[in-house]
Formats: sequence, C-alpha cells, structure tokens
Amino acid sequence: MGANRGIGLALAEALVNRGVFVFAGVRNPDTALELGRVREHCPSLLRILPLEVTSDESVRQCADMVQGISGTLDILVNNAAVFLEETDAGLAALDVDCFGHKGKYAW
Repeated sequence: MGANRGIGLALAEALVNRGVFVFAGVRNPDTALELGRVREHCPSLLRILPLEVTSDESVRQCADMVQGISGTLDILVNNAAVFLEETDAGLAALDVDCFGHKGKYAW
C-alpha cells in the first residue's frame, strides 16, 4: 500500500492497531515520519518497504522482500496516487493504479 500519508497511512495504522502484520510500501522510507511513529508503537507488526509503483524493478524488489520475510501476502491494497499530483510521476502512478502497467497515461 502507498502508506506514507492520507488513506494509506490511516489504513496501515488501523490494521497494525488491530494486530495485523502490515508491509507498507512508500517511495522513500526516510521521509515516512508518521509511518515511523506507527512502527515505534508496534515494531513487530509493521515493515516499511521502498516501493515506486511506476518502476518494474522496484516492484520486483519489493515483492522479493515480502516473499523473503513472510512467504505470502494475504491482502494487497494499492492506493498509490490517491492524492493525485499533476506531474508525470503522479499521472504514471495513477496509470498503474487503474491499468496495472506502465504506459504513457493509457487512459
């Protein structure tokens, strides 16, 4: 999930508070300060992983990390670009959310 802010952050926090183990994907883990505070509360239930949904390599690396840590993923919440930035990066993330692939704004 895109969990650095907004809906993703709120969902990650709510799940962790209910005892659910969460992998939280963010573009830059170093800037995920609020998410870091959630992890301080329940460090065994939250892993913050670097993830850029518009990069196939980043997605592969993240999937490999999840596989290596838990071997499985029960639920996937893809909410990157919910707060759309009207930039090429923001539109590319929306492209992935809507169409599941990288394409120059396939819509």
